[in-house]
Amino acid sequence: MKGDNRQLVVFWYSVRGRRVAAQDWMNAYLALDSLRLSRTDNALIRMNTELQPGERPEDAERRLLSFAGLVNPLLRNYIPL
Repeated sequence: MKGDNRQLVVFWYSVRGRRVAAQDWMNAYLALDSLRLSRTDNALIRMNTELQPGERPEDAERRLLSFAGLVNPLLRNYIPL
């Protein structure tokens, strides 16, 4: 937090069609895919929204998850499976 600026952030990793939020799992999947498929590509998806003055975090989370739901189907066009 910088000054009065507050943000809510959600992120996850996409590893060959798998979605995980923990870096340990992402690393495990990368190691498996490296051995099985000779591939180590992945993506980090991060979305954030500013909390407006007086806004409850729950309301910002609802807004951010709604946006993520709209964007999520489009990601397959940009992230290899």
